Amino acid sequence: RGERWRWSRVEMGSRAIETWGTEEVGALLARLEMSDNVVQEFKANSVQGKDLCELSDEDLMNDLKMTKLQVRKLRRELEAVKQGSAESAHKVERDSTVAQAAATPAGYSPPMPAGYPPAMPAGYPPATPAGYPPAAPAGYALYESAPQTDMPQTAAHASHTAPQEYWGQPAASAPYGTPYGYTPQVAAPSSAPWPHGYAPPAATPAGKRSVIRPEDANHWKALGRTIDEYERKNAELALQDSTAKLKNVESRAQAEKARLHELEQKLAKAAKEKHKVEEDKWYPGKHLTSHKKQEERASEKLKEYEKISAEVNAHKLKLDGLRSDAASAKAVLGQAQADLQALQRAREERSMLVIKLFKGQGTHASDATEDALESELDSYAPKLAEVKMTKQTYSMAAMELDMAVKGIEKATQMTQQAYGRANADLVLGLGPTNGPLGAANDIQKRRALQDANNTYQMAIQNMARAKMHIPDLPNVSEATIHQPPVFGDLIFDNIISDMIVRKQIQKSLAMMQKTQAEAKEALGWLNGKISSTVDPELHRLEAMYESKSNELEAYRAKLLSAAATT
Repeated sequence: RGERWRWSRVEMGSRAIETWGTEEVGALLARLEMSDNVVQEFKANSVQGKDLCELSDEDLMNDLKMTKLQVRKLRRELEAVKQGSAESAHKVERDSTVAQAAATPAGYSPPMPAGYPPAMPAGYPPATPAGYPPAAPAGYALYESAPQTDMPQTAAHASHTAPQEYWGQPAASAPYGTPYGYTPQVAAPSSAPWPHGYAPPAATPAGKRSVIRPEDANHWKALGRTIDEYERKNAELALQDSTAKLKNVESRAQAEKARLHELEQKLAKAAKEKHKVEEDKWYPGKHLTSHKKQEERASEKLKEYEKISAEVNAHKLKLDGLRSDAASAKAVLGQAQADLQALQRAREERSMLVIKLFKGQGTHASDATEDALESELDSYAPKLAEVKMTKQTYSMAAMELDMAVKGIEKATQMTQQAYGRANADLVLGLGPTNGPLGAANDIQKRRALQDANNTYQMAIQNMARAKMHIPDLPNVSEATIHQPPVFGDLIFDNIISDMIVRKQIQKSLAMMQKTQAEAKEALGWLNGKISSTVDPELHRLEAMYESKSNELEAYRAKLLSAAATT
């Protein structure tokens, strides 16, 4: 497993993806830190390199249980590996050419096609001005020192006299290829000398050179401005605030709606009572006895009705206002969601553009420095994955031991309860032949011992699983994790059997305490190992990875900014 994780992208790219076996695919998944269930699905289906090239996104998500994000990570990494494979093939071809050139006799120049060297304009070669080094002629490349290259050096190079085939030649026909994006700008006569500090166009400058199309750099810069604009709006915070405000307004509106419903019921009741009083207001002879009392009652009901009606109208207005606030909050929330989605799209598009420019096939945005930074960043990935796996393994073992310690503690308490009942048997002389009290005590004692035994065996299983995670786990012996059941078939029929059971319980309590002490010591060792070794190493690697990732991102931004024209 460790060997797979140490494979870098460059090593994996040395072979075509179609030739990969399941081991290389597993190494790729480990580099990407895929989840265990995804790794198991790939392993169960024996996915090989040719399968990766043929599987669609839907196949990866439906059949191999990958998420959309995991699929995107896998596609990006495959593109990067393909780019590395193409560069590796180019290097093999170039090395072959170098070897062939090295075998060429000194002073030999291959025959040139008809028409080479081309006719030069009048006045070439130009006279060398007094005082070296001279100013660079238009189109010549000036270097502080003669460029270092792994290409074979001919006798003409050594004497600073350019071979005829190097001058005035189109970039595509240069004998060993040209640097990324380099195209000679002017022609020079075949016998032109090499002034100090100058090199012919066919010589490769030290390291790769970054070539980025201005339109790509401008697009990257425009996306950056878009991201800055949305980040100034603080879309994430605005989304949280608008969500909370909408929730508050809707809660108040719901309460107001319930209050309005209650008032409307009161209003309906008041209207019915008012109508009843008004209908019962007069009948023949009533005005002679109680006309004034009826008038007062009708007036009172009318006032009560009007008061409730006014409250209903006020609450209706308040509810309308809350509904309006809710509509406004929803609009703000919708705008915040749209801004956040636009920010995420811009970030994703910018990230994909950078990946396309620096890792895609047929692009030459990277230079020697960017390649070195990315290679160094890639070198951290397997180390980081290994330490994370170690942390996960140690943490799982610690969790099992913690459960074992708690389980043994619980089993000990149950056994102590049974021990108390065994003492009661001996003191009181209880037993099945001594009536219902002795039988009930024996039943409770047996139940406590059975529960203690089951709990203790589960704790032992926890310790065994911890030992499986960490085979060299100290203080946990094979004898401990293969203990037989604490209690077998127990018989409580007389004073002799009660004494035997009591002695067995004492022995079991001592064994439980010893096992619990072993589990606690092992747990302490694990926690100490995690806190003193694993966590510091993990934090160190994460900090280094983040620092190098930021450095790589900043350098790419520098290259893109330099290529932008807007």
